[in-house]
Amino acid sequence: PGGLLTTFRHRDLTFAAALEPTLAAAALNILQVGPGDTFLDPCCGTGTLLIGALERGAAVRGFDINPKFVMYTRTNLERFGWPNVGGGALRKRGADAGRCAVAQHDAREPLSDFPSLRDITVVAANLPHGRYLQLPYAEYVTDMLSNLAAAAPSARFCLISGAGALHDEEDANSLARVLASLRFRVRWTVDSKKMRLTFAEGPEFRGAQGSARWAESTHE
Repeated sequence: PGGLLTTFRHRDLTFAAALEPTLAAAALNILQVGPGDTFLDPCCGTGTLLIGALERGAAVRGFDINPKFVMYTRTNLERFGWPNVGGGALRKRGADAGRCAVAQHDAREPLSDFPSLRDITVVAANLPHGRYLQLPYAEYVTDMLSNLAAAAPSARFCLISGAGALHDEEDANSLARVLASLRFRVRWTVDSKKMRLTFAEGPEFRGAQGSARWAESTHE
């Protein structure tokens, strides 16, 4: 498959709030995504982060509440050489979901319907904002992060938000409070012109599989 930075700009299907490939690559590099990781994007949109994680050797799992975006992601995965087995395998206990699986799911809802979604080591998400978010920001991140804390307590995280969300101080404070209340450990935040990236460790992070380099770089 072609490199994320050079070819994914020309993906077949996209939308206005889709994540810029260069920003996705920066997030994945900081997260030290690589072979041995199982990567989850609970708001996968057009699949930018999933394709970048696949390119780095990880297995990927993607969800989106919007069936149109699930279709977009599956189409883009196939276009870039990664056939998607669909989300059915994730719903079957003990099933092998392969290198990539994408399913429709509301990130605010528990992940108990996906018993084969296990051993998540990395989570990254371009959080909905503006017209794509239909409820108060604090309510959305509380519900989503509560579920992720239960499903991936030992993972390393990157939460990405646009100017319509985290660059509003009230929303930034809301995210910080939610992360603290759920015992996430925020390592740092990185601001670009239009986006903010918040890097954190799950409440049970102990330098799990695939994260040795992250642990070394963040705990010096």
